[in-house]
Amino acid sequence: MKTADIFSNAVVVLFGLALLFVFIPGFVPVESGPGFGLAATTMPNVAVTTMVALAAMFFVYRLCRAQPTEDSEAEYDSTPPIEHNNWVFLLRGGVFLIAVTAIFEWVGFLAAGPPTVAGFMIIMDEKRPIAVIGTSIVATAVIWLFFWQFLRFPLP
Repeated sequence: MKTADIFSNAVVVLFGLALLFVFIPGFVPVESGPGFGLAATTMPNVAVTTMVALAAMFFVYRLCRAQPTEDSEAEYDSTPPIEHNNWVFLLRGGVFLIAVTAIFEWVGFLAAGPPTVAGFMIIMDEKRPIAVIGTSIVATAVIWLFFWQFLRFPLP
């Protein structure tokens, strides 16, 4: 686990630094407002700075900690933190999220909503087709009615 902790925290620190210096300044719009309140970049910067600081502290802690002394600690350190089937699940979910994001952009909410809900239910091992179909249609309709009709909030 020590190696996994070091590696994962290094990735979090690098990702956070990219967010702080590339993505937030480049993609968060900063509009001139009435002269009061917080800038649009304030909260993302605070959140990412906190995340990077905590990950960096844990990274240093795990680097400085002595090697395991007991056999049980050494065995625990040598076991992989995530099993193969969990990696496959994460990969499937990530690919699915990318695909449905593209579908939402191309065809809109009403057409992309039911396949998205159905896909998530199938990924989570729902086997009953009536439940999948019914939930995907009803959930999409309720969300559309609430946001588009009741709140007048435009959906993609």
